[in-house]
Amino acid sequence: MKKYSKILLLLIFLFIFLALSIKPAPEEEKVVEEKAEVESGTVHTTATIDLLDFLFTVYPEKRVPPVNNWGTIANFRVVNKNTGNLLFQADITTNNLGMATYILGPLDDIPSGNHRVYIKGISHLTKRYNSISFQDQHENFDFTPYGDLLAGDTNPVNDNTINSLDLSTLIIRLNTGDYINDLNQDTIVNSLDLSIQIFNLYKTGDT
Repeated sequence: MKKYSKILLLLIFLFIFLALSIKPAPEEEKVVEEKAEVESGTVHTTATIDLLDFLFTVYPEKRVPPVNNWGTIANFRVVNKNTGNLLFQADITTNNLGMATYILGPLDDIPSGNHRVYIKGISHLTKRYNSISFQDQHENFDFTPYGDLLAGDTNPVNDNTINSLDLSTLIIRLNTGDYINDLNQDTIVNSLDLSIQIFNLYKTGDT
């Protein structure tokens, strides 16, 4: 009888020891979604980066004075280069250095990867920038090496083409301080602005 009691006590001891030794595996922290797969000895990893803000610089053309006078209201769009789907759009005001910082809100979502960026100044044709990389939380894009935004699209139709509608709009506002038609931003709409518009007549922005 004592022999069976010792065996029973030993079994109970082993059961308690095993129960205390085995701990449930902790749940994985999901800070960055990551997927890795092994193919032929190579590990391929993809990750999703939470973009928090971006800074960009762009120059509108033919300003007077010609430097530190590049402020405008720019429509900034990000498009998936493969599907053409719109990922992000906002009207952003740049300062006299042509720079602006945009802090993304909770509803803004620009996934990591290479995308197309479209920028259209309030008086300008749209300019497309291909394969712009979004990889970090704080991006800084300098679009000035790609050329200035062409001025002259001033008609309220905003059709991304400079034509007779834009000419008539500017002529009506000659000798005023109208912001949209003051293409060179020298505080007055005059023949200098008209000459810029005529030079760009019949040009169309990128699509």
